[in-house]
Amino acid sequence: MHTHEIIISKSIEIGFEQILTLQHKNEHCGLIEKTYSVKQNFGVGEVIILEFKGIFIKHIQINLDKNIRFRGKQTTDALIFSSLFNGVKEINVPKESIHLIQEKNEGYISFVKEVHGSVEYAKDQLINEVVIKLSHEFIKKHQLDLLLPITDKFSIHEFENNYIQYLDLSAIEIINNIVSNDKKGLLKRLYLESKILELLSTKLLNRSQNSVKSNTILKKTHEVKELINKNLNTQFSIKDLSKKVFMNETILKKEFKKIFGCTVFEYAVSERMKASKKLLMYTDKPIYEIADLVGYKNATHFSAAFKKHENTTPKQFRKQHS
Repeated sequence: MHTHEIIISKSIEIGFEQILTLQHKNEHCGLIEKTYSVKQNFGVGEVIILEFKGIFIKHIQINLDKNIRFRGKQTTDALIFSSLFNGVKEINVPKESIHLIQEKNEGYISFVKEVHGSVEYAKDQLINEVVIKLSHEFIKKHQLDLLLPITDKFSIHEFENNYIQYLDLSAIEIINNIVSNDKKGLLKRLYLESKILELLSTKLLNRSQNSVKSNTILKKTHEVKELINKNLNTQFSIKDLSKKVFMNETILKKEFKKIFGCTVFEYAVSERMKASKKLLMYTDKPIYEIADLVGYKNATHFSAAFKKHENTTPKQFRKQHS
C-alpha cells in the first residue's frame, strides 16, 4: 500500500502544516488560535491549533485520501499527550524499539527530550485526535516535576508502559471540554490551563501496568476480524479462532464485543450477508454456489440465514435488485 512520506526538519507541527492551508489566525491576550484546512490533494477536514505560554493544543479532524507518514525528530523538551478518538495511527521509534498501532479511544503520554521516528495516519477514515504538548517551563512553573517523576516515569524509554488502551472516561470529558469551549481571550487561557492541570491529576497519568499486554490483546482481536473477513467461506468456531491467534476464548469474546460492538458470531454473519448481497446483485451465480462461497453447507441453510438477517429470501432480493 502506497504511503506518502513527509520529512520533518524541526517538529511534527511543521510537518503537519505541509498538508494544510491556513484559513484563519487570531491572537488575543497571548493566546494564538489557528484554523487550517487540508489541501485538496491530501483529503478533507481541518486542524485547529491553540498556543500560549508553554501549552500547545492541536485538534485534528481530517479524512485523508492516502496514507501519510511524518518522519523526522522532536527536539524540544515536552510532555506530550495524544488522545485518538477515531482513526488509526502508527508510531515507530526505531532507536527505542517502539512500534505501536494507536487506534480508536487509545492514548499515550510521554516526556520527550529528543526522539527520531515516524508517525503514520491511515487513509479513508475520519481521524479525530487531540494532541496536547506542555513545555518543560510549564512543568517547572507548576512544580509538576516535584509532584510527579515526569522525566523518568514518562520518558520515551517507558513509552510502552504509558500506552493507554482505553482512554479514561473522566479524561475524555476533560479533553472534550478543552477543545469545545467557546470562551475568549484571557478567560479562555485560564480555562485551558485549569483543564490541563485537571487532566494531569486524572487517571490518565496512572501507569498502565497491563498496557503492553492490552495492546497485544487488541492486535490479536483485530487478527480475528481479519481472519473472518478473508475466510467468509469458512465458519470458524470461537475455539478455532482463539487457537489461531493464541488467545483465551473468554477474553476473545469479551474484547471483540468491546472493540467492535457485536459478538464474533454477529460480525461473521453480517459480513457473510454483505458479501452474499453483492454476489446476488452483481453476478449470475446460482444461489447454491453463493451459499458455498459465504460459508453455508447448502442453499437451504443459507436461505434461512439470509431471510432472518435481511427479512427477505435470496431469490426475492436478487429479483428486487436485478
